[in-house]
Amino acid sequence: MPSTARINISIPAAMPSTSTSRPLAPLQFDRDEVCAAVDVATEFGRVIFAREDVALSRLRGGPVSIRLVFHTGAPRIFGFRVAVTGRVPLLIEDYCRVLRLVGVNVDSASPLDATGFPDPLVLPKPVIFLQHLSIFRGFYEYGAAVKIIGNDVVVTIDGVSFYARVLDDLRFIDEIFLRNTYNFLLGKECCVIDIGMNI
Repeated sequence: MPSTARINISIPAAMPSTSTSRPLAPLQFDRDEVCAAVDVATEFGRVIFAREDVALSRLRGGPVSIRLVFHTGAPRIFGFRVAVTGRVPLLIEDYCRVLRLVGVNVDSASPLDATGFPDPLVLPKPVIFLQHLSIFRGFYEYGAAVKIIGNDVVVTIDGVSFYARVLDDLRFIDEIFLRNTYNFLLGKECCVIDIGMNI
């Protein structure tokens, strides 16, 4: 079964000042030395399914997304690893979404782009998104799609889409889909009296 994963890597805009850090010279970007390697592995790193080296020149234009396509015939536990050379400081996104690809010769970039998390640094973004970024990020890591459409944030979980316009919308999404607050299983017939239920 083919699958694809993406890991985002960038060079920080501001460097912490320590005795060992030096500012990057602009000419360093022109060198094609490898500054990181990304892979998908299993069996505690003994079996590597996909790997890609990241050259410093590739980071010249800003953050990059490393897409790895790999095939597996059975369910496995995978590790998504980034090894760095230490030549430059790197920011590495700590969440890696994995998608199963359906079909032969399918484009791996389109499904990842369609399910990617909106970049909060690319403005303009709705105020609700910027104010509650960590909540939206939590939804995304739970498996939801988070999209910016015009001046609205649309969250899709389990095939159900919501406009997230106020904090209460986010609370309802969390209660219903993440916490399963209203998920009652009763072994007998019952009567439900609606006194302000959010169902």
